[in-house]
Amino acid sequence: MKKIIYSLLAIFMLVTLLYGVSRLVYQINPAACTGCGHCFNICAENAINYDETVDALQIDTELCTGCGACLNVCPYGAFYDDDSMGVIYGCVTSSVTGFPISNASVQAGDHLSITGMFGMYSFFIPAGEYDITCSMEDFADSTVTDVILEGQHSCLRNFVLNPDVAADAQEINEIMLSCYPNPVRSGTSVRFSCAGEDIEIYNFKGQFVKRVRNEWDLNDYDGKSVTAGVYFYRVKDKARKEFSKIVVK
Repeated sequence: MKKIIYSLLAIFMLVTLLYGVSRLVYQINPAACTGCGHCFNICAENAINYDETVDALQIDTELCTGCGACLNVCPYGAFYDDDSMGVIYGCVTSSVTGFPISNASVQAGDHLSITGMFGMYSFFIPAGEYDITCSMEDFADSTVTDVILEGQHSCLRNFVLNPDVAADAQEINEIMLSCYPNPVRSGTSVRFSCAGEDIEIYNFKGQFVKRVRNEWDLNDYDGKSVTAGVYFYRVKDKARKEFSKIVVK
């Protein structure tokens, strides 16, 4: 009888060990995650939580059972389960204006990423140690050395680029947009300095809100009032990529 009990106990311990080694543990690519909350609501183990230190949703690997519910419900493909891969991500901004820089090149080893509309870049690359260099025309290169990326982890590295040569004040005035009032209260409107030109407005997630001319009534393209928060706007001109910020209270 004792032999049977010991045999069953040994089998149970072996199965438990194999489960702990082989079970899938998912991670979130913060560059792809929009914070929609679908995964947070469906997780039966409460393994997905908001991490203030990286301003993104993160998975508690001790609680995650690898059931795959989050993977199936995510509309943005932000989940991955390869323990040999990790994510390096961040934002590139200008030290002069504080605004995001689009089309900047960020290189980690042999891997290259180009910043998007709001200065964000990301790498989904093998775990290892990397030197990351950010470069952009008319700005001095910036490099971060000895960045260690672990498998199934994400690593945040932001860059603030300095101009190579101080820009002429008149050129800055010609490039930068302005609006008044800013911040602006809901229920009012805001006027732009570029009279007669189309202005494109985007929300903080990079989603198009509305195209206006001279004045914005704080409604989206469906005529609904926008919520309070940070918005970005620019002149609809492919040759001018600079964004300005407006705060709606």
